Amino acid sequence: MTTWKRSVGLIGLIGVAGCDKSSSPSTSGSATPNVSVTWPSDATATASGNDAGTGDAGPSDAAAASTITARLALRRGTTVEIHAIEAKQLVKTASTTLPGGEDGRLLAWPRSGSLIVGRGVGTMKGLKARPVLGTISEGGKYTTLNQPGTGDIVGVITTSTGEVWLERCQKWGEDNPEEEGCIKRGFVRIVPTTGTGRKRPTQGTPPAVITTAPAVKLVVRKLAEDQFVLDCTAGGKTTTLFEDAQLYEPPTWRWLSADPPISFVRSVPAGSGEGGEVADPASYDLLRQCRLQEGTSVRLGPDGLWAESVAGSGIGIDATKYDVWRGDQKLATLEADELIFEAGWHPTSQQ
Repeated sequence: MTTWKRSVGLIGLIGVAGCDKSSSPSTSGSATPNVSVTWPSDATATASGNDAGTGDAGPSDAAAASTITARLALRRGTTVEIHAIEAKQLVKTASTTLPGGEDGRLLAWPRSGSLIVGRGVGTMKGLKARPVLGTISEGGKYTTLNQPGTGDIVGVITTSTGEVWLERCQKWGEDNPEEEGCIKRGFVRIVPTTGTGRKRPTQGTPPAVITTAPAVKLVVRKLAEDQFVLDCTAGGKTTTLFEDAQLYEPPTWRWLSADPPISFVRSVPAGSGEGGEVADPASYDLLRQCRLQEGTSVRLGPDGLWAESVAGSGIGIDATKYDVWRGDQKLATLEADELIFEAGWHPTSQQ
């Protein structure tokens, strides 16, 4: 995939994740990250590598958290619905229609804030880009959102403190933009107040609730300089993953379910970061026990919530169906072109 297409693919973004080549490989079956991760005291994660979560909570904590009400939004065409996620069910609380046609997208939903939507984003127009942003309130009211700055929106970043920033490309490579990508970027804050910055803000990530799955052990193994694999052991049998991928960073993971054992694995194949700066060159896949499930669109939410696109329904935008889970408990299957959790995250590589 060319660099500008990767950047344009960020339009449904909640999170922007980086990478840290200096990290050491993990030698245990825990979800300890191999990238720089900071867990603030308010239990909302901030990650420059945006992967595995750590903490003292075990699998039983997912059930304890299941009484907490969270929210998700989904889009079907131009219709947006907001659902409250209760202990074991989802309840639709609001519905509205996006103005402006079919190109409307769900962009971000900061904690304790309004859902942010947009249209005309992800195009390659440079300073002439005129995307339209808006917010949807808890009751479903749409309000146009004033936006500072110029250029294409190639990323939307939500921090652990609830700020929302736009990453805007102000200039694409002139000779060969497909290869050169964006050569001049700016960062513009739109929530809770407007502002500008020169550096990419740090993306907030929901903390992992489940820290291990007793039935499976994951161990990173280094084959050669800048080449790593992941050994997965279950039932006395070890399967080696990523042997042909030539990973130049140690893969990392976070557990989504203990029984059945399901983890979310981040890997960076050789060559994936070439062609200019990208927010996150990594690939993300589900690992069910020791079977790697490639090409599944995954959304992470707070309190152990997560969602996956149903097999055969498409990837990322226009996935058509999502299964919504809390830990190992499936809550619902929803028809949706897009899905987003309040205070949630999903990888840029799946947009």
